[in-house]
Amino acid sequence: YINLKPKASYNVINRYNKQYSFTLYANVEGISTGEAVKKVENLLKKILPYGYAYEIGGKTKEFKRSFVYLGIALIVAIIGVYMILASLFESLLHPFAILLMLPFAVFGIFGFIILTKTTLNVASYFGIIMLVGLITRDAVLFIDRIIQLKSKLPIREAILQARKERLRPILMTTFTIIASLTPVAFGLTEGSELRQPLAIAIIGGLITALPLSLFIIPIIYEIFDKIEIFIKSKILRSG
Repeated sequence: YINLKPKASYNVINRYNKQYSFTLYANVEGISTGEAVKKVENLLKKILPYGYAYEIGGKTKEFKRSFVYLGIALIVAIIGVYMILASLFESLLHPFAILLMLPFAVFGIFGFIILTKTTLNVASYFGIIMLVGLITRDAVLFIDRIIQLKSKLPIREAILQARKERLRPILMTTFTIIASLTPVAFGLTEGSELRQPLAIAIIGGLITALPLSLFIIPIIYEIFDKIEIFIKSKILRSG
C-alpha cells in the first residue's frame, strides 16, 4: 500500500564547492557597486546563522579583479611620467620633485572620500590615474620656468620669480577643474552616480596638490638641485 501526498520542494538543488547553495541576483540604482556590496555584507553578517557562508560574485567579482589591473596601470603611468620628465628636464633627480607630490595628494583623495561618505571603486582609480597627469601639468609649468630663470638668477630668486609668474595660471586651471567637477561630485546632475567617485578623487587630490605645488615643490626642487650640483662636482673632480 502506497500513500502519495503532494509536497513543496526544490526542483533543482545547486551545489558550490560540494556545499548546498543558492544564488541571489540584484541590480543597484542610486549608489555605487562598492557601496552596495558593503551594505549587503554588513546585512549578511547580522542575519546569517552559524555554519552559513556567502560569496559576492558577478560584476563585483570582476571589479575586484579590475582593481589589480588598475593598480598596475597606475604604476605604469607613474613610471611613464617619470621617464618623460627626466627627458624634459635632462635630470634624473628633478622629476622626483613632482612625483613626491603624489603620496601627499592621496591623503586629499581619501580625506574627501571620507568627507563625502563614498567608497573607493573603479571610478576612483580612474580619477587617481587622471590626477597623475593633472598634478604633473601644473608642476611642469612651474619647474620649467624655474629652469629658464636660474640661468640668469640665483636659484632662490628664480624660484620666487617663477612662483609669482605661474601663480595665476595654476590657480585658474585648478579652480576651473574643481568648479566643473563639483556638480558631479555632489550628485547634482542626472546620472552622475557612476562618475561621482571619479570627480571626488580628482577634487580631493587637486585641493591637496595646489598648496604643495606652490610651496613644497620649490623646497624639494632646491634640495635636489643642490644634490645634483654636488654629485656633478664630485664626478668632475674624480674624472
